[in-house]
Amino acid sequence: MKLSKALQGFSIDRRAQGYSPATIKIYNSCLSNFSSFLGEIENITKQNLLEFFYYLRTDYKPRRFSGSTEPLSP
Repeated sequence: MKLSKALQGFSIDRRAQGYSPATIKIYNSCLSNFSSFLGEIENITKQNLLEFFYYLRTDYKPRRFSGSTEPLSP
């Protein structure tokens, strides 16, 4: 299954489970970053996850309401 299809299904499932719109928005934002990093792939490996976590700690520039772009803390 392609990543975009899996993420769409996840979002639908969370709405069906009754998660709040704010929670779903946060999930979708985080998963969008993940999807942008990986591109359209069909199989996610442990290596993909490790590379994404490394990216979050080194190159990712968060956009916070405060305007701060400080790196994420470990």
